[in-house]
Amino acid sequence: RLRADSQAILVGSGTALQDKPSLTVRLPEDSGLRAQPLRVVLDTRGRVLDGPLMSNEAKTLIFTSREHCSAKARETWAACGVECCEVPLMPCLGSEAPRLDITAVLRKLAERGVLQLMVEGGAVLQGELLRQGLGEELRLYLGATMLGSSAQPWARVELASTISEAKFWRLRDLRRLEDDVCLEYDRADASEPAC
Repeated sequence: RLRADSQAILVGSGTALQDKPSLTVRLPEDSGLRAQPLRVVLDTRGRVLDGPLMSNEAKTLIFTSREHCSAKARETWAACGVECCEVPLMPCLGSEAPRLDITAVLRKLAERGVLQLMVEGGAVLQGELLRQGLGEELRLYLGATMLGSSAQPWARVELASTISEAKFWRLRDLRRLEDDVCLEYDRADASEPAC
C-alpha cells in the first residue's frame, strides 16, 4: 500500500542493478490507484541499462551526471522511453566516489509536482538523505533472519560521530507482519529535547 500512496519511488543505481526492482504497485485491482508512481533512479555513471526499470509498465526518470554518463547509456534510455535528467555532482570528500547532488534531484522532482517521495534504497542514498536531514518519515522493517556481519548496511554514510550529534526520531507506530516488524518514525522536532 505504501507504493500506491506515493507519487514517486526512488532507488540508487546499486539497488537497481542488484535487486532489479520493478518499483510498481502490485496490489490486485486497486480501485484507488490512478497511475503507477514515477520510478526514479540515481545513476551517476549510466550503469542501469536493462531490467524492469526499462519497461513501459510505468514511467522511469533517471538522474545522471554530464561528467560520468556515456552517450551509449543515454541512447539506451531513449530507446526504452526512459527520460534522463542531468544534475550537478556533490563535492567529494577524500576518496569518495562522485555522487549526484540529492538536493538538486529533490528540486527537479518538486518542479515536476512530486512532493511526496518514497525511497526504497540503497544504503548510500538512504544514508545521504538522513545525513542531510531530508527525510520526514522513516519506516524500518526488521526481519526474523539473522545475517550478522555479512548483511548489507541500511545506511552507508556516517550519520553522527557521537550520540550528542545524532538526530532523533519519534516512534509513531509499531506493526507486526507475521514474524517481521515495521517501525514507523517521524522526525523529532529539533527544538524539543529528544528522550
